[in-house]
Amino acid sequence: MKKLFIILPLVFACASLLVASGGEGLDAKNDIRRRGAVRRMLANDRKAEIKAGLKHYDPVLRSRALLELFRDRKAGALPQLKRLAADRDFRVRMTVLGCLGELPDSPERREAARILREHSREVAISSLAGRIAVP
Repeated sequence: MKKLFIILPLVFACASLLVASGGEGLDAKNDIRRRGAVRRMLANDRKAEIKAGLKHYDPVLRSRALLELFRDRKAGALPQLKRLAADRDFRVRMTVLGCLGELPDSPERREAARILREHSREVAISSLAGRIAVP
């Protein structure tokens, strides 16, 4: 059951990225810029690029930067997870949910899940975040 709880949000995140990328009128020029930004994020000055990506206007880059930060620091990414739990974009909130699902139980994790549940308009995200928020 615990594996399903971790895998399910990641499946939702992948599906949402596929759906959202076609529905928002993204053109090839934006996709090329995004790929370049992701390449720069993963290149030389990784920490600075991830820090900039977390505050970027593009939700795809915010989501990717959060994933990279989480891969590097796991529990050290909790302050950013809390901040991005209130993000206005569905993709970013799904990324936050997936990251929270992989962390061990802690008060900070529950607080981030509570923020996510309160700011999410999607039933799937709010119900899964509710399961994390309640010990």
